[in-house]
Amino acid sequence: MPNKEWSGKIPCCAPPCPPHNVMDVYILLDSSDLVGAEDWILMKEYVKQTFQGFSFSADSTKISIMRYNNEVDTKNLISLDDYSDKPSEFWYAFDSLPYDGTGSNLGQAIQYLTENMMAPEAGNRLNVLDVVIIFTTGKSDDDYVRDSVNLQATGAFIQVFVVPKTKLSDLDTFRLFHLVGYDMWNLSIKQSYETLLATLSGNTAGSRCSRSCQQDESLITVEAGEAVIVP
Repeated sequence: MPNKEWSGKIPCCAPPCPPHNVMDVYILLDSSDLVGAEDWILMKEYVKQTFQGFSFSADSTKISIMRYNNEVDTKNLISLDDYSDKPSEFWYAFDSLPYDGTGSNLGQAIQYLTENMMAPEAGNRLNVLDVVIIFTTGKSDDDYVRDSVNLQATGAFIQVFVVPKTKLSDLDTFRLFHLVGYDMWNLSIKQSYETLLATLSGNTAGSRCSRSCQQDESLITVEAGEAVIVP
């Protein structure tokens, strides 16, 4: 236009999301003995239903997966650049992740995440949204408060899913709230993984899209607008 202003709706130049979204995703899976083999399968199913609709590439979504119990499983670690542009190989490696181990050291896992997985040499991209998703029973044998502070200092969006194996009254809610920076909307406590899976909608992939021309929220979570602490 002569006045260099749009007379109508400003066009969107960004690719649609899903499948395209530029973000580095880090997923921590609790494989302690408290989880159980059945819930391990359901936990992984939640991840698949959430992210299978995304395009994996160096210019789009990259995902890193870590399995932890009393130690970090570095042998089966999936780094951001391991399967860039190879979604079928990524999901094969994901499906092959074993379930074993005892105990749960969440602090150790978070420390490994911030010091190793989120390092630029591990594929982390500057000026790209970091999304950290943590699955836990809510029980940890180590204190992860200091590690939570270091994780928050990265500027990552942090979401925590808790499926406890004890009474809710026995959960250490102080440390869990501290982990998400006291943002209750990013802490989801469910009675079972079946309940968690039931929260997924038909547009599961779209619920993980960051800001685009069509969206106003910086990150729309699966349970946005829902009271996430469920008795």
